[in-house]
Amino acid sequence: MVYSVPDEVAEHLEEYCIRFCTTWLRTSEHAEKDRVGGLLCYNEADFIEYLNKWIFPISSQYS
Repeated sequence: MVYSVPDEVAEHLEEYCIRFCTTWLRTSEHAEKDRVGGLLCYNEADFIEYLNKWIFPISSQYS
């Protein structure tokens, strides 16, 4: 699948992926659905949702 992301993410993709996997998925109450039986279960759509909803929320740009 191909996604359009902000230049900041494209230029530092590995850092955003690592932060998503090592910090957000493990600690955020919003990621509880991705923690199953002590394992992390996610896909690229979960990462894009994380970016859109928590890192670069569109609605905050227009508030």
